[in-house]
Amino acid sequence: MIVEVCDLDIEPEQIRDDERLINGDGDFDLGSLDAVEIAAAIDFEYGVRIKDLSAAKSVFRSVDSLAEHIVATKGW
Repeated sequence: MIVEVCDLDIEPEQIRDDERLINGDGDFDLGSLDAVEIAAAIDFEYGVRIKDLSAAKSVFRSVDSLAEHIVATKGW
């Protein structure tokens, strides 16, 4: 989803689950606009909104943290 939504020129497998997504040192180094686009896609796909802006940094820390937030919110 991240690769598609952010129109990245990499394969999804190139993003490690624990790699920093926003303002990281990775090959893709996503910005705040990318975070908004990912948040909208997560809301559309899973019905999960990130309401607490102060928690957004930790939610968007990595693929793992995004997945953990979705699972916790959905109660899976």
